[in-house]
Amino acid sequence: MKRFAQIFAVFALSILIVQCGKDVPLKQASNMPTMDFAFDVALEKRADSGDARAQCLLGLCYQNGEGVPKNMIEAVKWFRKAAEQNEKEAQFYLGFAHDSGNGASRDIAEAMKWYRMSADQGFMMAQVFLGMCYEYGKGGAKNPIEAVYWYRKAAEQGYSNAQTSMGLCYAYGTGVPQDYSEAVKWYKKAADQNDCMAQFNLGICYLSGNGVRACFKIGF
Repeated sequence: MKRFAQIFAVFALSILIVQCGKDVPLKQASNMPTMDFAFDVALEKRADSGDARAQCLLGLCYQNGEGVPKNMIEAVKWFRKAAEQNEKEAQFYLGFAHDSGNGASRDIAEAMKWYRMSADQGFMMAQVFLGMCYEYGKGGAKNPIEAVYWYRKAAEQGYSNAQTSMGLCYAYGTGVPQDYSEAVKWYKKAADQNDCMAQFNLGICYLSGNGVRACFKIGF
């Protein structure tokens, strides 16, 4: 009977994580920030005058259809102008355009080049995406150690997606020795920020007793 209850709990948690994912805003789910600005003539003038930050923001306006029709080609044009001036957020978005082939030619090597330039400046999303490239072997051989290096950089800045990735790496021994206690530590950090995947995995740890004392009540 106890075993049945544990199986049911895992099933219920799997349903919860699906529902939780549905409730996450699209921009958050895709790691894209919520915009607190919109297109205006002044922004366009600043971008035209060579202001790198304005160029990046204008690119985001075109990417998200904020005050202008969505136009990824136009977005990438402005991201590139800003990225070439070493604007770290624009470098990430330019890398993502090449990674996805949306608004730019699909070129993983080019994507990783821009991700790295952004990641080297501490931009958390770039660090996570670069980590994923290494973990899954996009653009070359898999390199889990390098993946963990970049996940950790973002996780230590408090980025919940990266913290969840760190938890998963420790849980499965990807790029680090398997250590469930360390996995739980990172899951908790992300779960405290309402990261659904971290909450799910933390629940599984409590149900299975991996890294923590098994507790059906907390796990469920």
